[in-house]
Amino acid sequence: MEKNQIDQRPFFPEGLNRREAKSFNPVSLAFMGDAIYESHVRRYVVLHHPRMKSGDLHRICIRYVKATAQSMAVGVLRSEFTEDENMIFRRGRNASSPSPPKNTPIVDYKRSTGLEAVFGYLFLTGDLNRLEELIEKTVRIIEGLK
Repeated sequence: MEKNQIDQRPFFPEGLNRREAKSFNPVSLAFMGDAIYESHVRRYVVLHHPRMKSGDLHRICIRYVKATAQSMAVGVLRSEFTEDENMIFRRGRNASSPSPPKNTPIVDYKRSTGLEAVFGYLFLTGDLNRLEELIEKTVRIIEGLK
């Protein structure tokens, strides 16, 4: 987009090009990916438990979004990442954290940050099919850990 051109849809722009998205701070990508992943998990949980109370829904969601579960999923998923996804994962994993975890091993926190950076990258580049594929695989892997 040219600098003097006004974006007509500022909240729902077209996907960024990959080069542009790769230049983003990996913590920003993870910030976006965290929100996207949690939103998908919430939808999944609500659709499977439509009459459950919100506190119970929250407890179920935590199983999927906690860093330790995401970290274990990365162990399986990592071999399926593309070259770009691997690069984004490493940048997210190696980024310095603004707030280190209190009750989670730092290794799990860093790996989950890397995964969330991949989710954020895919979302911002508009690769929604790949995003949904990886989120679905992540959920299935975590379900297998129960």
